[in-house]
Amino acid sequence: MELAEQIAMRFHFWYESLAPKYDYATRKESHVEWDQVPENNRSLMVAVARQVADEFAICETEEAVDTTPNTASAKSCDYCSEPDDALGSICKKCLQRFMERSA
Repeated sequence: MELAEQIAMRFHFWYESLAPKYDYATRKESHVEWDQVPENNRSLMVAVARQVADEFAICETEEAVDTTPNTASAKSCDYCSEPDDALGSICKKCLQRFMERSA
């Protein structure tokens, strides 16, 4: 399973799981397991996850090219404190471990 689909699947799970805590009711049709989500909806979520991941990859490349030291913007993974090399506040290694445990 590609990373974009894994991200979309986990997003779906957490979105549906957390919605009640925010006094939000999701649609009855979408409150199903990932494999029961309608194909067009699932494909859309995977496409969005792929696009977002691509945007982070572009940003990561641009940051790598920028040689201006800026310690104020230094980031690290919220889980292992290693320098963040991927998606916002989680590094690729921790994201992969999370996805493996969630599968």
